[in-house]
Amino acid sequence: WDPFSQNLTNQIKKVQNRAARFVTGNYDFRASITELKQSLNWMPLSQRRKLFRLKMLHKVFYNNSAISRSTYIFEPAYVSERRDNSRKICPFHSRTDVFKCSFFPRSIEDWNNLPSDIVETELSALFF
Repeated sequence: WDPFSQNLTNQIKKVQNRAARFVTGNYDFRASITELKQSLNWMPLSQRRKLFRLKMLHKVFYNNSAISRSTYIFEPAYVSERRDNSRKICPFHSRTDVFKCSFFPRSIEDWNNLPSDIVETELSALFF
């Protein structure tokens, strides 16, 4: 689950902040929550969600999931050898934020910004 509204994102961050205080046992309100999370080596939740979205898209792209690739992934009309990666996917065009921020449109945009050496990795275990 990857919310796009700031309100929902903030609520998830609050849960992680409380969890960091619980795990470290440090409930002092003056203690920096950022330092607590860094001491636990926890990456930011937005970064984690992006990573897992890209891992899931990688599985779909290389047919390692139950989701049919042909239903959601299409070849682009043009691939620039200089700007695009070699496994570029045709992006979805949307008029609503709900669709634009859903899994495939959002993940495909991130996928197309990855370097070629990363997207060419066919084994899911080696991807990120």
